[in-house]
Amino acid sequence: MSIVLDGTLGITSPAETVVGQFSSASTMGFKNRIINGAMGIWQRGTSITVGAAAYTYTADRFKTYSANSATTVSRNTSVPAGFQYSLQLQRPAANTGTSGLSSVQIIETSNCADLAGQAITLSFWVKKGANYSGGVISAQVLTGTTADQGGDPYSWTGLATAINDSSYTPTTTWTKVYYTGTVASNVLELATAINFTPTGTAGADDSLYITGVQLEKGSTATSFDYRPYGTELSLCQRYYAVINNVYCRAYNTNGAYIGATLSLPVTMRAAPTLTKTGTWNTTGTNAQPTVQDAGNGNSQQSFSIYSLLSASADAYFVTVNSGTGVTASAEL
Repeated sequence: MSIVLDGTLGITSPAETVVGQFSSASTMGFKNRIINGAMGIWQRGTSITVGAAAYTYTADRFKTYSANSATTVSRNTSVPAGFQYSLQLQRPAANTGTSGLSSVQIIETSNCADLAGQAITLSFWVKKGANYSGGVISAQVLTGTTADQGGDPYSWTGLATAINDSSYTPTTTWTKVYYTGTVASNVLELATAINFTPTGTAGADDSLYITGVQLEKGSTATSFDYRPYGTELSLCQRYYAVINNVYCRAYNTNGAYIGATLSLPVTMRAAPTLTKTGTWNTTGTNAQPTVQDAGNGNSQQSFSIYSLLSASADAYFVTVNSGTGVTASAEL
């Protein structure tokens, strides 16, 4: 159905009072199935350029699709009351691309299986930039019938929409909008998508600002599910983590290895893809250190890093430079 206003049919402003209606089922546990809905965690950086006609992760757990060159996603401090950050989805000034811009979050099966056959509500705060050219926004909850497909949700097996609404045109005032729908009984995966399609040539602030994204069970939009920063960070690190301050030192002989096994911040969703970043400070080695799966059945919890000695030496490797470390990704 269309946007709900003041608890019945529509939109609420920052002074809204109707949101906050709780049922006993919605006041406990993981009410909001969106992770990082308040846009507080940005492990990959706070300004990211996208636009290769592929999904790019930006704020943690959110990924953006745009075929327009140099589309940017940034952390912004323009927010409604009660929030610290918003996500700014922007077509850069003078850009003439008119492909749609989408901000998407995929919810893994274990966090949404109980929503099958249930009513759901998607809500978020939104405003447009001063030069916004997009007209109406599209709010969707996409569903699929295969567990944890990930990737592009528009290509999922059994693709359907539990919510699909394009009736709201944002203003320059922060407004809370919410939408209701019903999930089919055979659904095993959900994704939210907030989209706009620009027109003409972009001005300086052809942007959509979003925060407070919430997906919950039931047909009533309740107050935003604030979680402690450490809890939200741990939820994000289940999918993506940055490991810095790595250090290993040993005395060994030519042709031998030095190495270490390090713990990941949390147990990840799946065995992660490990990537070494930056230039490491090393001595006594033939090459920059190598990272690999720790094996032994605990690859979701730890990883190994090692380097080959080029001579008998008191050797070490250490991350000392900004941007140097290891990233671990188990994203959907």
